[in-house]
Amino acid sequence: SATEGKVLLQASARARNLQRGALVSEGTAGATDLMYTQVRTMAMDIMKAKREPSADELKWLDSIQSYIEQNQTTAMMRGHNDDQVLMNNAVAGLVDCETTLQKDTTFVAGKKQDATELGDDHASCRNEESVQDTDLRSKWSALVSDSQNLQAPEVPSFSFNLTSDDYLAHSGEFIAKMDPFVAQAMEFAKTVNQTYTTAKNDRDKATDALLKKQGVCNQTQIAFERSFCQWADAARASVDKHEQCWERGSNSLAVTKSAVLDSAEQRKHEYSATQKILCFLQMLRDRQQSAADNVSADSKADECTNLTADDSFLDLVNTTAPNKSTADFGDLTLQPGVAAWSQQQYGSFASNAP
Repeated sequence: SATEGKVLLQASARARNLQRGALVSEGTAGATDLMYTQVRTMAMDIMKAKREPSADELKWLDSIQSYIEQNQTTAMMRGHNDDQVLMNNAVAGLVDCETTLQKDTTFVAGKKQDATELGDDHASCRNEESVQDTDLRSKWSALVSDSQNLQAPEVPSFSFNLTSDDYLAHSGEFIAKMDPFVAQAMEFAKTVNQTYTTAKNDRDKATDALLKKQGVCNQTQIAFERSFCQWADAARASVDKHEQCWERGSNSLAVTKSAVLDSAEQRKHEYSATQKILCFLQMLRDRQQSAADNVSADSKADECTNLTADDSFLDLVNTTAPNKSTADFGDLTLQPGVAAWSQQQYGSFASNAP
């Protein structure tokens, strides 16, 4: 009837208002279901009464069909596209987490390379220190050995008592023995001076070189350990940042996915209802009064009621989170100040190169 047509037009107006927004609300689907129920009821009444739709009813049919085709379908696609954008953005958040981790991994690898190179420099320096320490020990041994091997000339003995009053009578013997002794003693002193001084100078130079090398190596060790700590700090920060990013992204994805998939199901339900409405509208237009009876009306109504619409175009894609990477930077608890780390880094050094 005309009254029923006005009710349906009012329902369609409510549906238009409810269509606004990215996500389909239950109210929107409910309005479409109401429209479908009213169209089906009117169609069944017309078919069973074996009459043709009135002019007002045809006008109403045109307005309903026009609204569905020009407004509701457009709004449905807009909502679907908006939901897909929301879904894509949620997944992109996790993709960004992975991209950031890859960049951080490259940065951390650079830090590790810096630390490795400084560690190699330090190991090389300690090896040189060990060689110099060995050289110093050799110089010390030479100094001691040369000093111990020096043989002083033997003091001459005399046939008279040097404290007696008659020593002047033996002055010839005294001079004859003392002159060569003094000459030998002077030569001995010269030898001692040359040998000892040379060995001592060698030892002093070796000592100075070792102390200088130790100072250099201590600085390379400080630089190495500082660089290692910077690498470990960067690695831990990268792991923490990735975990926090993934947690936020996963929560966002879960919330968004739940909302948009629910929206998509309601949208499909609404689309199915609109296709059934269009089926009933077409059935009324194509109806031939002479061929209509209760059985055929029910049969045609069943066709529209059981209509299965292809709603695959409303399927949402890209709804799955990307695979989560695991940042593997090794055991980050091993670092300077930990005994196991020191053993790992310095355990192979020579004992005289701490």
